[in-house]
Amino acid sequence: MNSKTTLERATRARASVPQPAKMQLAFRCVDLPASGPEFDAFEDMCAHAREITFDTFASKVDWKPIAKEMGYATEPGAAGLRLDKDQCVRYHRSKLKGETVYFMVHSAIEFVFKHPAAAEPVKRPRMGTPWQ
Repeated sequence: MNSKTTLERATRARASVPQPAKMQLAFRCVDLPASGPEFDAFEDMCAHAREITFDTFASKVDWKPIAKEMGYATEPGAAGLRLDKDQCVRYHRSKLKGETVYFMVHSAIEFVFKHPAAAEPVKRPRMGTPWQ
Protein backbone atom coordinates (compact mmCIF):
# COMPACT_ATOMS: atom_id res chain seq x y z
CA MET A 1 0.00 0.00 0.00
CA ASN A 2 1.47 3.38 -0.93
CA SER A 3 1.59 6.38 1.35
CA LYS A 4 -0.81 8.42 -0.82
CA THR A 5 -3.59 5.84 -0.27
CA THR A 6 -2.89 5.78 3.46
CA LEU A 7 -2.98 9.58 3.62
CA GLU A 8 -6.26 9.71 1.65
CA ARG A 9 -7.84 7.11 3.95
CA ALA A 10 -6.70 9.00 7.08
CA THR A 11 -8.04 12.28 5.66
CA ARG A 12 -11.44 10.69 4.94
CA ALA A 13 -11.53 9.18 8.44
CA ARG A 14 -10.84 12.57 10.06
CA ALA A 15 -13.50 14.22 7.90
CA SER A 16 -16.12 11.70 9.04
CA VAL A 17 -15.51 12.32 12.75
CA PRO A 18 -18.04 14.89 14.02
CA GLN A 19 -16.35 18.08 15.17
CA PRO A 20 -17.52 19.82 18.35
CA ALA A 21 -19.43 23.05 17.88
CA LYS A 22 -17.30 26.15 17.92
CA MET A 23 -17.30 28.20 21.09
CA GLN A 24 -19.60 31.22 21.27
CA LEU A 25 -19.09 34.59 22.88
CA ALA A 26 -20.19 34.17 26.50
CA PHE A 27 -19.26 37.54 28.03
CA ARG A 28 -16.86 40.46 28.03
CA CYS A 29 -14.91 41.60 31.06
CA VAL A 30 -17.00 44.77 31.14
CA ASP A 31 -20.14 42.64 31.59
CA LEU A 32 -18.92 41.33 34.97
CA PRO A 33 -19.52 42.91 38.37
CA ALA A 34 -16.50 44.87 39.63
CA SER A 35 -15.94 42.41 42.48
CA GLY A 36 -17.08 39.05 43.78
CA PRO A 37 -16.63 35.39 42.82
CA GLU A 38 -17.28 35.87 39.07
CA PHE A 39 -14.68 38.62 38.89
CA ASP A 40 -12.19 36.58 40.94
CA ALA A 41 -12.60 33.61 38.56
CA PHE A 42 -12.09 35.96 35.61
CA GLU A 43 -8.90 37.40 37.12
CA ASP A 44 -7.59 33.87 37.71
CA MET A 45 -8.40 32.99 34.08
CA CYS A 46 -6.37 35.99 32.85
CA ALA A 47 -3.46 35.29 35.19
CA HIS A 48 -3.07 31.72 33.89
CA ALA A 49 -3.72 32.38 30.19
CA ARG A 50 -1.44 31.28 27.38
CA GLU A 51 -1.13 33.37 24.24
CA ILE A 52 -2.11 31.51 21.06
CA THR A 53 -2.19 32.28 17.34
CA PHE A 54 -5.18 33.66 15.50
CA ASP A 55 -5.40 30.39 13.55
CA THR A 56 -5.78 28.37 16.75
CA PHE A 57 -8.33 30.85 18.09
CA ALA A 58 -10.32 30.81 14.83
CA SER A 59 -10.39 27.02 14.75
CA LYS A 60 -12.04 26.91 18.18
CA VAL A 61 -14.44 29.85 18.28
CA ASP A 62 -17.17 31.40 16.14
CA TRP A 63 -15.35 34.70 15.73
CA LYS A 64 -16.85 36.10 12.52
CA PRO A 65 -20.13 37.54 13.93
CA ILE A 66 -18.23 39.49 16.58
CA ALA A 67 -15.58 40.65 14.11
CA LYS A 68 -18.29 41.90 11.75
CA GLU A 69 -19.97 43.83 14.57
CA MET A 70 -16.62 45.38 15.39
CA GLY A 71 -16.20 46.55 11.79
CA TYR A 72 -13.62 44.04 10.59
CA ALA A 73 -13.61 42.49 7.13
CA THR A 74 -14.23 38.75 7.57
CA GLU A 75 -14.27 37.27 4.08
CA PRO A 76 -11.19 36.70 1.90
CA GLY A 77 -10.71 39.56 -0.52
CA ALA A 78 -13.07 41.90 1.35
CA ALA A 79 -11.87 45.47 1.76
CA GLY A 80 -10.90 46.64 5.23
CA LEU A 81 -8.86 45.55 8.20
CA ARG A 82 -9.07 41.86 9.08
CA LEU A 83 -9.05 40.71 12.71
CA ASP A 84 -6.15 38.36 12.03
CA LYS A 85 -4.07 41.28 10.70
CA ASP A 86 -4.78 43.67 13.60
CA GLN A 87 -1.53 43.75 15.55
CA CYS A 88 -3.28 45.24 18.59
CA VAL A 89 -5.47 42.16 19.20
CA ARG A 90 -4.16 39.18 21.20
CA TYR A 91 -5.60 35.66 21.52
CA HIS A 92 -5.44 33.37 24.55
CA ARG A 93 -6.46 29.97 25.93
CA SER A 94 -7.12 29.47 29.63
CA LYS A 95 -9.37 27.83 32.21
CA LEU A 96 -12.41 29.47 33.75
CA LYS A 97 -13.75 27.52 36.73
CA GLY A 98 -12.07 24.40 35.34
CA GLU A 99 -13.48 24.80 31.82
CA THR A 100 -11.19 25.49 28.84
CA VAL A 101 -12.04 28.85 27.30
CA TYR A 102 -10.56 31.00 24.57
CA PHE A 103 -10.52 34.77 24.62
CA MET A 104 -9.26 37.70 22.65
CA VAL A 105 -8.15 41.02 24.04
CA HIS A 106 -9.23 44.00 21.94
CA SER A 107 -8.83 47.55 23.25
CA ALA A 108 -8.08 46.12 26.71
CA ILE A 109 -11.45 44.31 26.78
CA GLU A 110 -11.44 40.53 27.11
CA PHE A 111 -14.02 38.74 24.91
CA VAL A 112 -14.49 35.26 26.45
CA PHE A 113 -15.78 32.34 24.35
CA LYS A 114 -17.21 29.09 25.78
CA HIS A 115 -18.86 25.96 24.42
CA PRO A 116 -22.60 26.60 23.95
CA ALA A 117 -23.60 23.62 26.11
CA ALA A 118 -21.37 24.84 28.95
CA ALA A 119 -22.31 28.51 28.72
CA GLU A 120 -24.70 29.66 31.38
CA PRO A 121 -27.93 31.07 29.98
CA VAL A 122 -26.78 34.63 29.50
CA LYS A 123 -28.09 37.00 26.90
CA ARG A 124 -25.58 37.81 24.21
CA PRO A 125 -23.48 40.83 25.20
CA ARG A 126 -24.49 43.98 23.39
CA MET A 127 -21.66 45.44 21.38
CA GLY A 128 -20.94 49.10 21.78
CA THR A 129 -19.32 51.14 24.44
CA PRO A 130 -18.90 49.29 27.74
CA TRP A 131 -20.71 51.98 29.73
CA GLN A 132 -24.00 51.77 27.76
